[in-house]
Amino acid sequence: MTEKRVQFSTIVKNQFPGYVDEEYPLSQEFFSQYYKSVEYQGGPTDILQNIDEYVKLDNNANIIESTTLTRDVDLFDAEIFVLNTVGFPDSYGLVKIDNEIITYTEKLIFPLQDVLEDLVELLHIITAIIPNN
Repeated sequence: MTEKRVQFSTIVKNQFPGYVDEEYPLSQEFFSQYYKSVEYQGGPTDILQNIDEYVKLDNNANIIESTTLTRDVDLFDAEIFVLNTVGFPDSYGLVKIDNEIITYTEKLIFPLQDVLEDLVELLHIITAIIPNN
């Protein structure tokens, strides 16, 4: 069973005395976002909190180091489509494309079965619209 550990970014706001919130209202949000930025899988906070898991070779032997883009990525794209995301963190991971390092907040999985079902439905619609001669 996988153990879920408390993330610093979720508790840091409760660690400040009241006067800090009054005098520096954005400080709590700043520290919360800072801890989110270092809590990614393989990041410094993750390693410190999970050192017991990192020393187990079985847990780290099957890490995927790369995947293939299935679509070109443009400057303002909000989504990146890849062939396989197995082994990548579900949230707050890093992706390197050429010389750019990109942080993502979540990964979405589009199962192939859903795509195939959509294609079959589309073919039925097209067949109904276009009569056979």
